[in-house]
Amino acid sequence: MADNLKAKRIQGGRFTADDKIECKFSYTGEAWTCLHYIEQISGVDVTHGGGAAAGDKLHYKCQDRDADGDGIIDYSTTEMYVEQASKGESVIKIVAEIMYKAEHDAWETESAAWFAANTTTVGSGDTRQIIPNEGVLMNESGTGYADEPPYPASTIFKTGEIVLEWRDDTYK
Repeated sequence: MADNLKAKRIQGGRFTADDKIECKFSYTGEAWTCLHYIEQISGVDVTHGGGAAAGDKLHYKCQDRDADGDGIIDYSTTEMYVEQASKGESVIKIVAEIMYKAEHDAWETESAAWFAANTTTVGSGDTRQIIPNEGVLMNESGTGYADEPPYPASTIFKTGEIVLEWRDDTYK
């Protein structure tokens, strides 16, 4: 099965500002980390997680299956509380950015090998310094070495469009 993210409203309705959305995330392998946020397509502004702006990334996880014995967190079923800022209609998508554990572990191995081959530790304790080997250059900003293995990018998944409504009801 291909990895995918789906969502549906499980609480709330047309006459309330707040809704609960259940996210079903099918992914292959184990997740190193996963962050969720909202992509605002149109309409009234929407917050999530108790007031975070739509684009703010939060760590939603399945409370019943927080982590297994290895510390791997389950992101397969999560719940997101969303709230419209004012009455009207909003169209949103739920977004999940996942980094798979296998990708992170491969980077960590590659990075450790690169570090060992390109630096030397001098001294010990409080006087310990790690210096670049001869011929290894710092990048222009001085924050790292120019040829360090880059940290892997997260994979992004999005749901289909979700329409939220907050309207007034009238007496019939």
